[in-house]
Amino acid sequence: MPRRAEFSLNSYRPAPYSQLMTSSFAFIHAHCCRPALLAFVVACAATAGCGSDDPGDLQYDVTIAVLGTTVALGALQFDVSYDGASGGWVGHQGDVECEALVDALMAANYVGEGTVKIGLVSIEGIPAPGPVVRCGFRGPLEISTSSFVVQVVDASDTSSAPVEPMPAMRVSSVVTR
Repeated sequence: MPRRAEFSLNSYRPAPYSQLMTSSFAFIHAHCCRPALLAFVVACAATAGCGSDDPGDLQYDVTIAVLGTTVALGALQFDVSYDGASGGWVGHQGDVECEALVDALMAANYVGEGTVKIGLVSIEGIPAPGPVVRCGFRGPLEISTSSFVVQVVDASDTSSAPVEPMPAMRVSSVVTR
């Protein structure tokens, strides 16, 4: 005889956030991206980092753009490094203040030493060329687009095929808040 499932509001316990996120990433991986990028996106939330917390610091919006390709990207992983002596990304650990400017699932993590790691995954495709992410940055000195270096780690199209050559990326604007 089949067992009957019982449910009551008193016994309901929602799944932990980490389990929900793992399930979401697993679904996306199965449908649109390569294992290396998925591992990066899942690992981002666990790595520690920090930014400057001085209330007197200048605050900026730093926009990062894809250049040199017209392929709709299904997945994109890149590192943005600040080459200055002082300043940092706004936020700590996996809570670095970044927002996707495209329709994509995003993970961003400040890993220290001026570097933030960012991953984007989109079933519909990330349009390129154009801006893809905006992050908060603060520091005691003025900065410009040339204060940053962007390195593409991985890129694939919407069918999960590697994009060759890898698209170029750069910080396209730095705006004072």
